[in-house]
Amino acid sequence: MEMSSILTDTGFAPLAAPPGFAPLDRDGLARQLLAAPGPAADPAERMAVTALLPRIAAALDRKDNPAAALAWLDAVVCRVPLRDRLFARLLEAPEHLETLCDLPERAPRLAAMLNTVPGLAAEWIARSSPETGLADWLEATLAHWQDLRAPAAETMAAIAAGTSACRFAMEMAALSGRTDPLDIARTNTRLADGALQAAHRLAMAELRARHGTVADGELVVLAMGRYGGAELTAQSDLDLVFLFTGDGAALSDGPRPLDAAEYFDRAAVLITRFLASHSVLGPLYEVDTRLRPWGDKGPRACSLACLDRYLGDNAGVWEFMAMMRARPVIGSAEARASVAAIVAGHDGTARSHAVIESARDMRMAIARHKPPRGGLDVKLVHGGLIDLEFAVHVNQLRHGIGCAPGLARAIACLIEAGLVDPALEAAHRQLTAMLIALRLTGAAVDETSLPLRQAEQVARIAGLGDWPSLMAAFKASRLTVQRALRNTFSQPGR
Repeated sequence: MEMSSILTDTGFAPLAAPPGFAPLDRDGLARQLLAAPGPAADPAERMAVTALLPRIAAALDRKDNPAAALAWLDAVVCRVPLRDRLFARLLEAPEHLETLCDLPERAPRLAAMLNTVPGLAAEWIARSSPETGLADWLEATLAHWQDLRAPAAETMAAIAAGTSACRFAMEMAALSGRTDPLDIARTNTRLADGALQAAHRLAMAELRARHGTVADGELVVLAMGRYGGAELTAQSDLDLVFLFTGDGAALSDGPRPLDAAEYFDRAAVLITRFLASHSVLGPLYEVDTRLRPWGDKGPRACSLACLDRYLGDNAGVWEFMAMMRARPVIGSAEARASVAAIVAGHDGTARSHAVIESARDMRMAIARHKPPRGGLDVKLVHGGLIDLEFAVHVNQLRHGIGCAPGLARAIACLIEAGLVDPALEAAHRQLTAMLIALRLTGAAVDETSLPLRQAEQVARIAGLGDWPSLMAAFKASRLTVQRALRNTFSQPGR
């Protein structure tokens, strides 16, 4: 059965830029910027503004609406902390001026972040060259989180601030097009891992203080979906499944003992709450736990025995597909091995289902109930990432090959086994890069709402030189995925 497509032709063009506005008043520009708190209080900042004025004026004059661009720039620089000495930093790296002035047009999401937290600009500029070591800074930041000994709320606030700074610096660097989008996804995943590990440490410390520990029991947390596959975008939720080892009836040894099931359920609640810690940019992470056994109707933390029973007696094809991307983030090596053994032990159960028929029906239901929001909805369009995931997961379940949480590795294994077209590897990379670029910039998935300059920025981040090239690659990738899904669903047998 062939699924209908909302959009089969991706030859659309983004919106052209509106007519230009009058050039800025240069004297007024100088007065406005010199009146900002930094230049007003610091002679070095005043000198930097004066030296940069020609570049700033030229950059603003190239905007579609120079007055609006100046208003945004002024709103940011007026609230940059004085200690950051923003203009002095820009004088040392003036190439960043154009990026800064372009931000509202090319990456509205990043412009909104900077407008909310102007101090992010200094971290971006400080980490913008290879010599300053963005990778080393990330490693130091992640290590620092594990050493924090402040109260939970204070620790998670520091982690939220650090996550925002790391993301912003990394994503601003990506605007040049010299950063592999999949590296952005992997870095986002590592940041989430670090935050989850810190939240776990804080939650278990709180439980130990109140209720002691559970002998022979420990928490195991599985990352699922895009998080499990290490492909987090700027706006991804964290799909988590909480499990625990040992006997659910065992009691903790503290002054207020709890049975293990309640103990680890509370751990799941605490971790979810810590990860949702709010900052001025909103919650650190939205957490989704609906992939656990029995979904919203089941306990928030399940024993490994419970998971084993569920996979054997109750799980459907879609749940086995979801388990293909499960990646343990919390848990000892022994506990992780136990989870892997349980999942592997149900390969036969998964293959006993009518995998192809069930997967086809499920994909049709998604197409009916959750159609694409526009031609650039890379996940949901026909031939998009959801279709690619179906093609990969159905082959994994039917043949027991390539059962790895990362789609790239899974596809490589399936190609080696001759089960999918080798072109699927490039299609996965291109579609993922485009999704990351769209979400990083905050671009609309409805192509009729996409301005030309933002479209050009999306293409640059995705690794293509221009918008027509990106659209050609997008169309080719979708055709590859459509063929892969059609071939998968037409396989003989169950």
